[in-house]
Amino acid sequence: MTISETQKKSANRGDVLCSNFVRKEASRYERKGYGLLVSLFIAVTFFLGVPELGRVGWPYLLECQAAYNISDTAILLIVVTFLHNFIHFGANLVYWGFYHYEIPFIERYKSND
Repeated sequence: MTISETQKKSANRGDVLCSNFVRKEASRYERKGYGLLVSLFIAVTFFLGVPELGRVGWPYLLECQAAYNISDTAILLIVVTFLHNFIHFGANLVYWGFYHYEIPFIERYKSND
């Protein structure tokens, strides 16, 4: 068997595997009609929730800055570090919940098949 024949067999096998994968994934990812509602909920929550959170938290942060004589750079560093750690912890907590409780809807979309 020559190199070109081996490459052709390998390419054909790859095409078959790829087409099987695509067919399987196409049946798995059918639209349910909830995507637009979920994205709308996330957008509204963000645009209404973040300003409200700022109204509550920002005055407290400025009071702490004045009370402890903290520079603007240090406040920025504290806020950015806190947000980074909070988002990282929160996202990992969500993923842990998905995998720990094995929710059927989430299990359907796992990519480790």
